Amino acid sequence: MADVPFILSTESVADMTVEKFASIGVEFVPFHFSLNGKEYSDDCFHSLSAHDFYTEMGKGEMTSTSQVSVGEYVAFFEKFLKPGAEMEVNVNTATYAEALKTNDFS
Repeated sequence: MADVPFILSTESVADMTVEKFASIGVEFVPFHFSLNGKEYSDDCFHSLSAHDFYTEMGKGEMTSTSQVSVGEYVAFFEKFLKPGAEMEVNVNTATYAEALKTNDFS
């Protein structure tokens, strides 16, 4: 990680490619989804192409999503902290309540 005074971050539901996130310097934490009972981390269609995903949905295959867990948020944000550093977390999604639980990085 670059030594910068702030980071910009979002969740994968921002629907950009991994390359776009990288080109604009935005870090992302992945949501999760399942397709036909198989669990995936939303890595912006690297593990499963958008074409394959929507083809399966079109066939009537079952899909579901799940939010980021508290532990995943902690692991995501901890990598940006230096000992004794402070962090302000602003989350503007339905996972706000989960993200609030990450305020204790001890």
